[in-house]
Amino acid sequence: MSFDLSRLAAKQKRLKDWSRFTKQEVVDAGLRSTIDASLKQFRDALATCWDAGSVSEEMAKHIENLERSLEELNEAARLKVT
Repeated sequence: MSFDLSRLAAKQKRLKDWSRFTKQEVVDAGLRSTIDASLKQFRDALATCWDAGSVSEEMAKHIENLERSLEELNEAARLKVT
């Protein structure tokens, strides 16, 4: 489950894509608020790893859980858009 700092760049790209999608496409205010809060947690977790220069096993699990949650939230938002 753990990963090194090189994988954080891909996660940052996902963060950027999800943020853009949320701003441009999510019209449900409650869902947008939930996604925004999760994006902030995800962003903070990535920043913590960059600042530390490493990714602990605990942080890797936290990031993976946040990522899974964001995937589900964004899928729910996509279904509401279409």
